[in-house]
Amino acid sequence: MWSGRFPRKASSPISPEPARRALVSLGLLPAPVFTFSQAAAVLGAEEAAGGPVLERLLEYLLEASVITVAGVRTETQTVLYEIPVLVYAYAREIATSRP
Repeated sequence: MWSGRFPRKASSPISPEPARRALVSLGLLPAPVFTFSQAAAVLGAEEAAGGPVLERLLEYLLEASVITVAGVRTETQTVLYEIPVLVYAYAREIATSRP
């Protein structure tokens, strides 16, 4: 099971803490498969306004193997991301237990 810790990557401008917070927020999604737009909506206005910041967060989570690319909707060229079921359940539990 995922320990809740992200590796520190020298090449990444994203530190582990924002990535951890982003993953927990993604636990608020109604399903573990999501689009960039759905991630932006859940992560809030700051990340939504700064598309490159959200892109870097998602890339960081991909590199850490915490999320995967589930596919692409060919008609809209929309990338579908997926959080593994156990990681999604963990993130959802933490996200919904916050005050």
